[in-house]
Amino acid sequence: SPGREATLEPGEIREVELFVHAQDAEKTLYEFYLKVVSDEGKSYSFVDYSRALIYVRPFVANLDIQPVETLPGMMTSRFRLFNYGDTLADIAVTVDEDSYSTVRINPAINHYRLANGEFVEFELSASKYVSGTVYASAGDYQVSQTLEIGCAPDTELQTYTVEDVTVIAEIKDWYCTNKQHLELPFSVPSGIRPEHISASWIEVNFALPMTYEKYDPHTVKMYMNGHEIAAPGLEETIPDGQYVFRFPSSWIHLAREGRAQNILTIEVEGMNSGQYIVATDFKIYLNVDEMDVDLCVSPPPPLPKPTPPEPRTSIHSKSCKRKFRPGATTPIKFVLSNDDSANNAYQGVHEGALTVTITNNSYQGEVASPPPIVKNISVPPDNGHILVFPDDFADQVDIDDYNLQIPADADDIEYTIDVRFENNTMGQTVQKQLPIFWVRTPLIIVHGMMGSVLVNDNNKTLWSPWKLFLNECDDALDGLVCDQNGCGSNGNVIAREVIKKKLPGIPFFGDIFQGLENYLGYQPGKSFGQGYVFHENGTSKKHPFEMDPAINSGDLPEDAFYFVYDWRLDNAENAIKLKNFITYVTGEIKSIEEAAQAPYLLPEQKVNLLVHSMGGLVTKSMLQKDSAFNDHIRNIFFLGTPHLGAVDTFSLLHDGLENPLINDKIDMDLTKKVDGAINGLSRAKSYAISITEAVLKDALSAFVDQAELELSEDGCFDYVKHLKHIYSLVQLATHYPAGLVDVLDDLNEYLSEDMDLNFINDTQLKKLVKYMPSGYELLPSVKYLDKFPDDYYYYKHNNTPMNFSSDPSIDSEIESVPDGDPALWENAKTFHNDLDGINEDYLPEKTYMILGCKVPTTHVIEHQTSSDPHTDILIFHEGDGDGTVPIESAWHLNVRTFTAEYVKHSNLPSYRGIELLVRSVLKGYENDYTESPFSPIDEVTGNDPDTCNCCGLDAGVRIIITPPGGVSFGDFDFKWPKVNLVGGETWSGNTGNAVHLGIIGSDYHFSNRGIEIFIPDGAVYTLEFDGIDREYLNIKYEFMRDGGVIRTSVFYDVPIDLVGVGNVDLDLTNFDNDPVMRLDNDGDGTFDVVDIAPTQTFSGPATADYQPPVTTAQINGTSNGGDGYLPGASVTLSAADEVGGSGVLATNYQIDSGDASAYSGPIQFNESGIYHFTFWSLDQNLNQETAQTIQLV
Repeated sequence: SPGREATLEPGEIREVELFVHAQDAEKTLYEFYLKVVSDEGKSYSFVDYSRALIYVRPFVANLDIQPVETLPGMMTSRFRLFNYGDTLADIAVTVDEDSYSTVRINPAINHYRLANGEFVEFELSASKYVSGTVYASAGDYQVSQTLEIGCAPDTELQTYTVEDVTVIAEIKDWYCTNKQHLELPFSVPSGIRPEHISASWIEVNFALPMTYEKYDPHTVKMYMNGHEIAAPGLEETIPDGQYVFRFPSSWIHLAREGRAQNILTIEVEGMNSGQYIVATDFKIYLNVDEMDVDLCVSPPPPLPKPTPPEPRTSIHSKSCKRKFRPGATTPIKFVLSNDDSANNAYQGVHEGALTVTITNNSYQGEVASPPPIVKNISVPPDNGHILVFPDDFADQVDIDDYNLQIPADADDIEYTIDVRFENNTMGQTVQKQLPIFWVRTPLIIVHGMMGSVLVNDNNKTLWSPWKLFLNECDDALDGLVCDQNGCGSNGNVIAREVIKKKLPGIPFFGDIFQGLENYLGYQPGKSFGQGYVFHENGTSKKHPFEMDPAINSGDLPEDAFYFVYDWRLDNAENAIKLKNFITYVTGEIKSIEEAAQAPYLLPEQKVNLLVHSMGGLVTKSMLQKDSAFNDHIRNIFFLGTPHLGAVDTFSLLHDGLENPLINDKIDMDLTKKVDGAINGLSRAKSYAISITEAVLKDALSAFVDQAELELSEDGCFDYVKHLKHIYSLVQLATHYPAGLVDVLDDLNEYLSEDMDLNFINDTQLKKLVKYMPSGYELLPSVKYLDKFPDDYYYYKHNNTPMNFSSDPSIDSEIESVPDGDPALWENAKTFHNDLDGINEDYLPEKTYMILGCKVPTTHVIEHQTSSDPHTDILIFHEGDGDGTVPIESAWHLNVRTFTAEYVKHSNLPSYRGIELLVRSVLKGYENDYTESPFSPIDEVTGNDPDTCNCCGLDAGVRIIITPPGGVSFGDFDFKWPKVNLVGGETWSGNTGNAVHLGIIGSDYHFSNRGIEIFIPDGAVYTLEFDGIDREYLNIKYEFMRDGGVIRTSVFYDVPIDLVGVGNVDLDLTNFDNDPVMRLDNDGDGTFDVVDIAPTQTFSGPATADYQPPVTTAQINGTSNGGDGYLPGASVTLSAADEVGGSGVLATNYQIDSGDASAYSGPIQFNESGIYHFTFWSLDQNLNQETAQTIQLV
């Protein structure tokens, strides 16, 4: 950044980070030149330059505007903007020009960021009928959706005056180094007069996506329509959290009709080094005493017959509480006014019959409405005194008759109260509907493994999504690791907030709870009582957790609470904390400490539980240990609970690995990488000794020594820093040994190894799990194996399947984990023995089990070793489940069961069908769930996934497209081929996608292995693809049934360049037919080559070949009398596949940094020199060997 100064002592080296914002990139490669000036203007000043290459992979843009709901009465339509593609950071939402002056967008979205899988909801409102188009754009990319706002049939627009309201205008935006001046338009509704605004303020929420230390203090200034808002606390600071500032209401622009345009300007001063600060929300609040609103209402009825003249008795509502818990008592009160004396028409008492009718408006009316209350009363003239019924009529009625006792078993229902007075004295009848009130049972939400942010007592973050995403070294999660003494070595660990959403590109998280909260939660603009109010205990807002049982009129009592806990601990220990938390929420206890000592709750104190993943085990443990407590659980929803464990947990504990993002195997060739890393350091050290430049020599030697020390201690710690210095110093030198940097790459690859692509270093993950009690409790239990035939197993070493306890056994494998804790395994077995019994009477009657299925999920882990003792392969055999929990584990309870097809584990809580089921059950609609207006998830019968005629992995074809040699994650210059499936359903807004499938049940992934696509069976399709800049493609088709491969077709070295196009006919109604390929090499629309058959086809067990071939090199030549050979020496390569394998397909070699070539015979070297000869082979099943390098002198 210009003007950035630093002082360097002799020999000192300082890191400078360059952050690049690639949102508007138009190329895949950018070249930056960095300039540093020393002591500018002085005689000894010097200038130095460096070059940085920035690679940007092709961008995938795929936004979709989805209508959510229309509220014609409020002249409002709600939409959801969903991002199915890559992260977009400059999203704006607008409407067409004709609608612009009429339609209000809230929140205003001008410069918003959405990662893959994220969405944002917004509302469009108007004061008159309008139709047009709403747009979402980012750069040149744009999608649209039609909009229509108007009154429903048989209604008309009327203007009403409302009092004492709060108007909120929201802006979602963010600023960064290259966006330090923002002009953020927003609007406020029409119908507000300046004199009616009693207060105005702005609330700003800042969040830091990177660690606090990455930021420089800077100043943020805000201007409302050109007026600077006084913002103490935002000068020379790093803003984090919530800030509130007042400003004069006269600064707000208002309009009688349409919308009034306002501009919030953000100015940032002193921001440096490319940091990003995300302002998630700007909220402008206006307290308005009175305003006009337009509502669609039914036209007025015909004029009534003339009524007798005043005086009359009138009925008015009386403020009171409007939300109650089941079992509560609510008094029914209203005002009766006899204005006889004011009109002097008949000065006297009005007598008549008063009828109070209470109606239960729940879906099913499971709680019967009480009978109407009819009393004959006399209403005296009020004489200016307000008469409150029944308090001021105690001499005429029994007040207790007007206390409504809400049943203890009431659903989350609404009551309406109608009051009617037949005034016999005046011959009049008046009636009034009092404000609706609601009944809500508290909803407790329990997250699963890794589902909460953990901090220590120094407020240092030990675990969060950003902690995972920004981790570049294998010690970054050391603060989480437990040991033999438990999980308290890093001070008191606090679970600070629940994790509601995933971060871009991280497979650990999806939209976990955010969608559920948006769907169930109270939203501004909804009428009072609609939705559930979520307590802030599940957010990062640092508010105390308080329960005030006395809720005044107009307040929103909290209905939903997150139980946030330390997921590393024993589930049984967290079960006790959950019980205390429920006691705290439902009782009038003021602290968690009191709750731990409290007796049982009163019988009417109940909660609903929604438990996800491992949170279900915590909940079951609570109920199993204290079965009487289930009387206080009204409904419980198990979402993707691993009742009997998850197979992936075994490989996490045993090897630090889980089922990878792509493919179904992991080559665990670590020893070669260690050897290469040590060799690279040794060569760097020798090179450092030979350097003549003293400063460069000393610096390089020091960093090589430190990196070598870190490697010998089997940990990385600061190795990344040392390695970067080695790279920089080696490349600064005028000459360095060929291949040195390439060998140092092996060190980097080993020490940051992430073979399963889950963004956590494998060694670190294994270290984390091996002393974590909850990790052992997620291992599959003996009951899991009992659900299968006698010869079933979930772990196999070479050809030896292992049962649970008879050696060789899973039991012994777990107990022999290096540095593991057998006591934790014994504790886990006891834990499951307690929970997995046949008797499940400890569960409440209204228990619902919801599980995801039809997603490939690990069922069996196979560990293979080959003839090369340095190479192991871990194979993940898949079956049905939600991608994390096998269906046999999730489907365990004999309760009402629902299946969500194609829904992955982390997305279950926010899947719309599940949200609908939860809301319907809470409102008493569970018995007629299929009558729901939305597409529901399926309810199934029985307790066995094998006999329910549901779920099961789809049959289909898995297609893997990759260039020869694969693609490394650093090789962003590689162009992914575009793929389109002809015959699939059309998707809207998918222009520019690299992969377009459009079939329910289809899926695809990108990784360093290429593109993996799954297409379900049942139809005939044509798969189209274009060429790449590698001139060749390898394509493998694996035809699958029940999660297993039954047939494989391989196309090797398909010749297709950038301008080329190819297609393949896929008959997925008959798996006996091979795919047939055609190629258009010049892209002119005519196929030059047709009827291309696969290079190789396998059937049956031959497709179980997971081992790559092994290549050996033999150097033949005459010695030069030293360590080398005379010119004319040659290298002969020989490759062999394992016994029973598919056979060697090709062997390739590369000399120094030249192009790769196919090996056909001995390679001769006729000139003197030092050569680095690299070679590798692959087999007929496209298993590729790790490249080997030898040096010839």
